[in-house]
This record gives sequence, structure tokens and C-alpha cells, in this order.
Amino acid sequence: MIPAIRIERLQKRYGEKLVLDIPHLEICSGRVVGLLGENGAGKSTLIDLLGGVSEPSQGCVDTADARVGWCSQRLVIDWFVSGWMNVWLGACLAGLKGDRANLITDQAIAQVGLGDANLKATPEVLSGGQQQRLMIARTFAMQPDIYLLDEPTVGLDVQNLERFADHVRDVRQSGATVVISSHEFEAVEDLIDDVIFLADGVVKFFGSKPDFVERFVTKETIRVVLDRAVSPDDLGKVEGFSVEVQGCSIILDVPRGTDFKTVLGVLPSGVDVVEYSRQAVGLRQAVKWAAQH
Repeated sequence: MIPAIRIERLQKRYGEKLVLDIPHLEICSGRVVGLLGENGAGKSTLIDLLGGVSEPSQGCVDTADARVGWCSQRLVIDWFVSGWMNVWLGACLAGLKGDRANLITDQAIAQVGLGDANLKATPEVLSGGQQQRLMIARTFAMQPDIYLLDEPTVGLDVQNLERFADHVRDVRQSGATVVISSHEFEAVEDLIDDVIFLADGVVKFFGSKPDFVERFVTKETIRVVLDRAVSPDDLGKVEGFSVEVQGCSIILDVPRGTDFKTVLGVLPSGVDVVEYSRQAVGLRQAVKWAAQH
């Protein structure tokens, strides 16, 4: 695949403090990349550097003259023009004019669920969530080759989250590259192809989402419901298991891939299993373990 973004010897300092240090990284075209990490890991700093709104202290970011759409988690809005015109400016940045610019503006507004909002007025009449969606719509109207979205799902309800996800899938299908910084893992998990995991300004992992989960998730949670309550003293012990008893329910943290037969070895004799379930293993668990290692 052709790299859409190439990073070389990239560093960012604030005074003497080094907050980001990435020797080399290439992000391929047509991929949705999740930029993950705990607060203060450097996610927003990297998004700003990729978007060219912050100057690196050293090194460079090469986007091969692609059109880049940047959406900050901070409110970056023109408060002196209407909400509609804020989105229209995005279409104009894409080189669109006249009826075409107007059409793309209206489409972007619909894609983020702002069709019924008062966009004839200036943006201060909008709620905080609507203002966030206004910035997303402006980025959509730019029709960029590279989307840089910093915490775009914050404040989105289920319906608008689905609209957002549908558009991201569409632009990925068209060959665009999408970088999403997020701590709302469930909201973006189904969209992400690759993961960049940052910790203390350093890339600790870059690769596919399945490889990220496989590498860092070593345990999973199993819930067993019995036909009667038991005492912790009634349970057997298995190395690598941690067990919590909640009445008739037993919650077990076990090595990933543990089979049902091994779980049964923990249970006392004379009880029947009423219900058995495994908690889905995903980004939230992987990020938690990655942050600890």
C-alpha cells in the first residue's frame, strides 16, 4: 500500500520537555487508524502535527500534497458567521463553488444530524454537542484525502454516532485515510483497521487491531451462574485464575482461551450451571493492559 502519511524523526518539545518522539511511521492509504492511549499520552499533539497546525521541534510529516481535513477536540469555529457558513467554508477549502459547494454543505450537515438545527444563526445558539458536530461537518465538507479527527465521538448520541460511522466507512471505501483519536473505544472499535498506541509520547505499538488485541489481552472474564449460591471456600483453585463470588454468580478472570472444561474444575460438585458467558475481548481491555506494560 502507498503511504498516505510518512513521519520521520518527529519530535515536539514544550520548553525543555519532550512530549512526542516518533523516529519513523508510515500510515497507508484507505485505512482507518485508531490513535489510542491514556490522557496525556500525546494523541492531540500528534493530530495537530499531522494537520500542520502545530510546528514540530524536529523532523517532518509528509502527506504527499494530499488534502488534509483536521477536526480538533477544541472548539475551532468562526463565531462571526452562521453555522451553515462554517460548514460551507469547508467546501470552499476543497475548491468547490456555487451550487456544488452548497450541495456538499447541505449533505455534510445532514451526515452529522444537524438538519433541524438553527444554522442560519451564529454558532453560539447551538449546544456544545451541536458545535462539535458542526466542526465534524465542516471537515466532511472538505472531502479530504486524509481525515484527522480528535475525539470526534464525544457528545454524539447513538443515532449520530451511527451517522458518523457510516460516513467514515464510505470515505474509507473511496480510498481516504482516517486517523481517529479516541478514548471511547466501543464507539470506534468496529471502524478501526489499525492501532497506534501512544504512551508518554512514544509509539508503543503500531499494527493491525487484531494484532494489538492479541498482543496485550492476556486474560478474559467469564461469568457463571449456578442454580444456588456458593461460598468462596467451596471453589477449587486453578493457577492463573482469580475468582469473585456474587451469590449464585461466579466471576472468573482467566487466561485468554481457557476452555469450559477447565472452568468447570473450579466449581463445587452438586451444582448445575444455569448460565455461562464470556465478556467480549476488545480495545478497552487491550488499551488497559498496554498501559500497564
